[in-house]
Amino acid sequence: MKNNYKKIVLLALVFAMAITGLRSQTVTYDLKTNSDTVLNVNSIFGYACTHLELNAKVTHNSDSSVVRVLMTDNHGIERLVFESYPLICSGMTDTLVKVCEETKYMAYGVKAMTLSIYIKDASIELDNIKLTNRLYKNYIQLAEDYKIDVETAKVAQMNQNLEANDFLWRAVLSELVLFDFSTIATYYDSYKANTDGYLYYGGRLFF
Repeated sequence: MKNNYKKIVLLALVFAMAITGLRSQTVTYDLKTNSDTVLNVNSIFGYACTHLELNAKVTHNSDSSVVRVLMTDNHGIERLVFESYPLICSGMTDTLVKVCEETKYMAYGVKAMTLSIYIKDASIELDNIKLTNRLYKNYIQLAEDYKIDVETAKVAQMNQNLEANDFLWRAVLSELVLFDFSTIATYYDSYKANTDGYLYYGGRLFF
């Protein structure tokens, strides 16, 4: 019975896709800013959005710099498109290509409403965003697997930077950092918080 229900739901989604058609749009921005900014995405792409990615360049001014971009959907859920701070970058300039940390695989009922850019002591040049409504029938597992890949890459870059700068502690892929950003954010005092990698702390002296 349960399998039959899943088949019915999947068929309904496929039927909806057949009616609305596959939609994909790339929106080019001429935006350079060093302050918090909100972009209205729904006015540009009012269809279901199962994938959102962007291309941009971030420049950090200090070790405490941070830039985060969050997508808010039609259910009020905030998803992390990307975050950038010096500890997870190879330099003070971060070139971001097709980034989509929590927006790579989303449910078909999701609509992208806004993009919120949070900036602390940094600047961003936003090139473009791409949105599509491609159907991912196993989007939950795909999203979980992709989250592990993204966080693993962050840990590797952190440890490279920590070693290069003679820090004693090392980063690990902790259970906490695999939670959705909306959960992780409850440990921050703001979306612009830079915790110096503490959530990835894997032992030894933290300095």
